[in-house]
Amino acid sequence: ARQYGAFLKKFEYLDVDLHTTDDPELIMGTARSEATTASGGCYANQYCVLVRVRNGKLIEYTEYFDPQQVVAAAAAESSR
Repeated sequence: ARQYGAFLKKFEYLDVDLHTTDDPELIMGTARSEATTASGGCYANQYCVLVRVRNGKLIEYTEYFDPQQVVAAAAAESSR
């Protein structure tokens, strides 16, 4: 199995939208991605992230995305 970093040649987060919350340490965000696989295929996904910052340091990062998009792109990549 390939490493995830080797699977994608180019990856970009787009339409990043960050929101503060009632908790001053917590930031919620959404984004989408567009990427090119190592063999030139396409990969795209949508993300929801929760980030916690304390004293200027990132202490928590949680990312939600559709894993089926990764599976589909990996399957297409392995069949090339």
